[in-house]
Amino acid sequence: MRAVFTYGGSVVLVGLVLWAALAVLPACGAQNRIAWTWSDWCPVNTSLAAENQLASLTDANRSLERAILQRERELAALQCVPDVPVQIAEPKQTEPEKPPLPEKIDRKDWNDRRIGLLEGCWELESRFVTNNRETGETSRYNVWEMCFDATGKGREEMLADNGATCEGPVQGRFDGNGKLIIEEPANLQCSDGEYIYRLRSACELNDNGTASCVVSQPEVGGSTTVEFRRSARDN
Repeated sequence: MRAVFTYGGSVVLVGLVLWAALAVLPACGAQNRIAWTWSDWCPVNTSLAAENQLASLTDANRSLERAILQRERELAALQCVPDVPVQIAEPKQTEPEKPPLPEKIDRKDWNDRRIGLLEGCWELESRFVTNNRETGETSRYNVWEMCFDATGKGREEMLADNGATCEGPVQGRFDGNGKLIIEEPANLQCSDGEYIYRLRSACELNDNGTASCVVSQPEVGGSTTVEFRRSARDN
């Protein structure tokens, strides 16, 4: 009788276990199918695990971004000091202005034949006229200017009423008679393709501090008188 009761109790216990297992299956998402293991009846929820991992990575990424932002702020607050000290440029020293050249020619310098008196620019006051020997065309030069250095070496420029310009070198010197001689080494070339035969000027000092110059053309003859005075640009 005792043996029968024990066996019957075992049967009842097994039945209760099976009933409990069947009650859990719907919660695991089990369907009416055959499964060989417990994991087949209750599979792992992989979707939930992936979501949890993604949330964890997102939090970690945000933490890194906050750390980077903090570092950038710290770097921006730093003041970098250059290794080489910055040198402040000193103001440039301005050269003193040269005194204006004398408007009048100094008689003592002239008598001493100091060619340095020519330094600067001069105007030859006249209406210099040239005639083209081939065409007969006349040109009037209303502007005639010469500029010299302290040694008497210079350049001249003439401007005609037709807009043509004639430019070239000149040289000044005193001759044995105390006259100031200004000569061109060659014919004076002009911008319109023409030229003026070589000019030679022999000048004498006037009482008013200017000079009267007789201008001649040794190759073709002819002469004219012009007044030689300090240019307005030097005053």
